[in-house]
Amino acid sequence: MKALKIRLNHEDGHGWVLSFDLDPESTGLAKMAYDKLKDAVIELTVDKWSDKRSLQANAYFHVLANEIAKATKSSMDDVKMMLVAQYGTLARGQDGKCMAVKVPKNTDILKIYPYVRHIGEDENGLDMYIFFKRTSDLNKDEMNRLIQGTVDEAKNLGIETMTPDELARMMNRYKEGS
Repeated sequence: MKALKIRLNHEDGHGWVLSFDLDPESTGLAKMAYDKLKDAVIELTVDKWSDKRSLQANAYFHVLANEIAKATKSSMDDVKMMLVAQYGTLARGQDGKCMAVKVPKNTDILKIYPYVRHIGEDENGLDMYIFFKRTSDLNKDEMNRLIQGTVDEAKNLGIETMTPDELARMMNRYKEGS
C-alpha cells in the first residue's frame, strides 16, 4: 500500500499513534487488510515507497488467494497452484515451446516446481506435466488475466474484492517488467 503522508502523535493515556494518508489506489486493499486484522496484534513494516506496481498486483493476488484458502479450508500453496494452473500463463523455453516434463509415477513433482498441471501419461507409463510461469515473471496482460480469474473465484465464494475501478487503476499502473 502507498501512503502519501505519515504522522506520529502522542495521545495522553494511549501512547503513540501512527497514522497514514493512503493513496486512493490503496484504499481497497487497506480496507480488506483492516477488516481482517482490526482485532489482531500485528507486526508492521514501513518502507520508503518504490514505484513497483507489479508488487502491488502480486500482493493483491496473494491476499485473495489467502482468503480463498480460508473459505475452502485449503492450504495457501494449494490455492496458489490451482489459480496459476487455471488462469496463469504457460512457461516457455527459449525456443518458444511450452515447457513440459515426463517423470516416473509417484514422483512428487511439486518438490521440483510448484506450478504444474498433470496432462496425462505417456506410452511408457510416465506422468506428463506442463509448467506455468511464476507470478513474479508475468507481464501486465498475463498478471491481469491471473488476477481477474482470482477475483472471479473469490466473488463466487462471497469474498470481498476491489471494485472494478480500483482493480482497473491498479492494473493500468502495473508496468511490464517492473
